[in-house]
Amino acid sequence: MKILIADDDAQVRALLRLVIEQHGHEVIDAADGEEGLARALQHKPDAIISDGLMPRMDGFQFLKAVKQDATLQSVPFVFHTSIYTAEQDAELAFSLGADALIEKPKSPDAFWNEFTAALDTHAASEQQPIHAGLSERGGNYLENYSRVVASKLEIKVRELEAAIADLERTKAIAQEGEERYRLLFENNPHPMWVYDLESLAFLAVNDAAIHNYGYSREEFLSMTISDIRPPEDVPALLKKISAPSEGFDAAGIWRH
Repeated sequence: MKILIADDDAQVRALLRLVIEQHGHEVIDAADGEEGLARALQHKPDAIISDGLMPRMDGFQFLKAVKQDATLQSVPFVFHTSIYTAEQDAELAFSLGADALIEKPKSPDAFWNEFTAALDTHAASEQQPIHAGLSERGGNYLENYSRVVASKLEIKVRELEAAIADLERTKAIAQEGEERYRLLFENNPHPMWVYDLESLAFLAVNDAAIHNYGYSREEFLSMTISDIRPPEDVPALLKKISAPSEGFDAAGIWRH
């Protein structure tokens, strides 16, 4: 059996492919409804699994196009979605000829059981393929489709607004933490600095380092940490920093 998967999430497609191929069937995949329709017309699959919300052509538009094509209209069509799961979504999907609506996420076994049950129901059904009767069966398609999509977009907008608010709070917390760290660094009475592990260049020094060593900040930032060591101690320094350790490191006593 050839099964077409249309989903804009590559990970979902990969998981469904694994499940389907483990049961000995062939998979054709597509990243959205438009590509799915083209592949369906080319390969004539035995069943179609489609996500609901996809770019270019979503699941409802894809389903409608499939059921209006004489060569595809008898192919079982199953929605696999985490977005279109409300009662009104299912009503619209079934009114257009969908055989089942499987909610994400599902375990592989649960998905396969629901999918094969939909295929069995389709095979046992005496309902004739949808021809011109589609316009009567889904007579309020545009109205229903617009209503369903608008409600999902409203949900997505609220989710996006919540995500943006969370990001702003996270940024504020990070900025506050960064400011506390900067003040702790700058005002520490002990000389402190930050240096680059590869170039050994000073990246930042605090006021205590400037006061105790006598270099200006500009002079510090033009040097490396090896410049403040006696030449004979530099090899040991290079060996020490070649294998930095995690967490607190008791470096011992060094000559500056």
